[in-house]
Amino acid sequence: MATYNSSNAYKMRYEDGAAEKVRRSPSKKAPDRKKHIRPNMTVKLNKRKESKPALAPRTLVKPLRSFDPGQVRLLFAAGFAFFILISFFAFTIGCQVRDNELTNQINNRENTLSELQDDHQGLIVKREKIWSDAAYEEYAEQNLGMQKRENHQVNWIEVSWDNDFDD
Repeated sequence: MATYNSSNAYKMRYEDGAAEKVRRSPSKKAPDRKKHIRPNMTVKLNKRKESKPALAPRTLVKPLRSFDPGQVRLLFAAGFAFFILISFFAFTIGCQVRDNELTNQINNRENTLSELQDDHQGLIVKREKIWSDAAYEEYAEQNLGMQKRENHQVNWIEVSWDNDFDD
């Protein structure tokens, strides 16, 4: 509230619109007052409400503020713990993927090994059949016209022994 001299107060109050007239409810009667302002009388006037100046547009970037060292340590520790946790999960998932790949390779090679062992057993049976004495006799009789010797047929073979190692 400002204090004004009575000589200028009237002009300021009513002509400039600096002060608004007070409305009173009709139920209460105001005491009789003189309608004019006497000279040298001080009057308190309400200041005129001025509109606020338009605000500048807000910037999107907040200026840096200083952090408490305790807060910085806490944020750093939380970030480091988060990094360790994410690294652990990534490592675990990578190990599981490698484990699955190795398991699939082992299963494929075991299947191949069992097939090769079956083929090997079949080849052994085939070899025994082909290399048996009966197979040789059959081949000699059919292809070469040979016959098996009988017990009464005896051939003598003479071997000369030279003793080259004299004592």
